Amino acid sequence: MIRLFNENISEKIIITSEQFAYLQKVMRVQIGEEISIFNSKEGEFLFQITNIEKRFLEASKIKILRNFQEPKRKIFCVFSKIKQKNAELIIQKCTEIGVHAFIPMVTARTVEKNLNIERLSKIVIEACEQCGRLDIPKILPEITINELPKLGGDLILLSQFDEKSSLKIEGSAFVISGPEGGFTTQELEFLETICTKLNVSKNILRSETAAILGCGIVANSIL
Repeated sequence: MIRLFNENISEKIIITSEQFAYLQKVMRVQIGEEISIFNSKEGEFLFQITNIEKRFLEASKIKILRNFQEPKRKIFCVFSKIKQKNAELIIQKCTEIGVHAFIPMVTARTVEKNLNIERLSKIVIEACEQCGRLDIPKILPEITINELPKLGGDLILLSQFDEKSSLKIEGSAFVISGPEGGFTTQELEFLETICTKLNVSKNILRSETAAILGCGIVANSIL
C-alpha cells in the first residue's frame, strides 16, 4: 500500500506538491483507491481518495491502522561529515534500520564543510514511507569530536581488526563512525577513553559502510 507522511492528520486531507505529483504521475492513483497516511503523533490511518483535481487531490479517513509506540532504547548515528552522496546513503539505510536521530560530527580530517540538511531530511521521510516506520528521525546540529562526552548514553566506537567484542548497552546508544581519512592517532586515544569499541569487520570499510553496518549490529542487539 502507498504510504505518505503528513504532520497533521485530520478527517479529510488535501495532498499537493511533490506528494500529489508522485500519486498522480508515478502511481497513477484513481478515485476510490486507498492509501496510508502516518506520523508519530496520531499514528497510521487508512484513507480513501475521494477527489482528484489538476493540482491536488482529496482523501478521507476510514480507520486507524496502528498507534506509534516510543522505543525504550534509542540509537543515535554519530557520523563524521563525509561527501553528500555518501551521507545520503547513511541517512537512508540507517533510517530503515531504525536509528532514532543523526548527529553529524566534525573531526580533524573532515573534508565536507556543509551538508545539505534539507535534502537529507527529505531522504529521511522517503525512507520512512518506504520501510513502514511511523516516526521520522531528526538530523540534529553538528558537534565536534570533543563534545561527544556531553551526549550521555553509551558511546560506541566502530572499529576494525580488534578482537570480537560484545555489546552491553543499558541506555541510548550513540554509534560513532569515522571520517573518510580515518581518525587521527590523538583522536583515537581520546575516543578509547570514553567509548566502548565494537568490531564490525576484518576488512577495511568505507565510512558509510561502517556506519550502516555498525548501526545494524547495535539495532539487532537492543531493538
